[in-house]
Amino acid sequence: MNDWHHFATDTDESNLWSADWFAEHPEYLIGEEGARGWPEKLWNVLRYFQDFAHEPVRAIRRDLALESAERYELDGMLFDFMRCPGYFKRGKEEAGTPLMTDLMRETRAGLDAAGEGRDRLIRFAARVPTTIGGSERLGLDVRTWVREGIVDTVVPSCFFGQDTEEDVGEWMDLVSGTGVQVYPAIEEGYVAGHTSDFHRWYFNPPVMTPLTVPMTCAIAARHHLRGVDGLYAFNFFGSAATYNYDNRAALDDMADPLRLQFSDKTYLVMRSSAAFPNCLETERQLPITLSEEANEVSLEVADDLPAAVDRLSECRLRLHIDNQTTYDQLRWQ
Repeated sequence: MNDWHHFATDTDESNLWSADWFAEHPEYLIGEEGARGWPEKLWNVLRYFQDFAHEPVRAIRRDLALESAERYELDGMLFDFMRCPGYFKRGKEEAGTPLMTDLMRETRAGLDAAGEGRDRLIRFAARVPTTIGGSERLGLDVRTWVREGIVDTVVPSCFFGQDTEEDVGEWMDLVSGTGVQVYPAIEEGYVAGHTSDFHRWYFNPPVMTPLTVPMTCAIAARHHLRGVDGLYAFNFFGSAATYNYDNRAALDDMADPLRLQFSDKTYLVMRSSAAFPNCLETERQLPITLSEEANEVSLEVADDLPAAVDRLSECRLRLHIDNQTTYDQLRWQ
């Protein structure tokens, strides 16, 4: 829905990313002052985003969706609010929330009309932040979307870096009895504090590191434990090219709880990340500073290990510790 690549500068001889309309209307941008107050990295991105407080900005998204529905035999339409999340000037998100809900209502009505003309149902999905609160901070009133039946599917999602401890329980509670489905997204990578044996031409930790197949299976198992309707694989097409790694094996098992039951899994504790603090949780259990005082870190495992002990090969606990010296000692309690 918003992408900083879609802004053409005055020096562009040609812009293959977007129509001239984006460059011709700088007054529609959130702008430098509109993004003021966010951390520098986020400010530097959001200032190029379009402000959905402007009716033409909302209208072009709605009209493009409805034109597609009218011209093609679509099964559904997804509004991706997490491709690059940011839709209003800082502090104006609450005021903009009704405008965004109207956009969703109008799109829903148009999709229904296009479907009726072809005697088919065109479903409507929205990819949103991992939490309801994070969605609301962007100006996305998903509670109303669900209550009014505006959307058929909700896709809770991170921004590229997978939340390995994501809990979709609140989403399942929200849609209970409504018929709306929840398909949490699983990304291709996560933010690590090291490079391990992952080699690229630069080193600037924390870096994006590919999820292994057992990591992906563990995330999927936790989602299935909450009773999700399905899973949404995000950016899996790019894993081979980006990371020189083939994660297609995970697709064989992740959608089926029974196939996941006895598969290898690697559970990870989430690391704090400052990416998009406007909608995603930033403070997590890691990193922590080790001292003489005990540290407690919790990790949910979806598997019933006692019930499957006869099939259990091994359990491993892996820790990544920086700056440990020969004088340091770890004691388990």
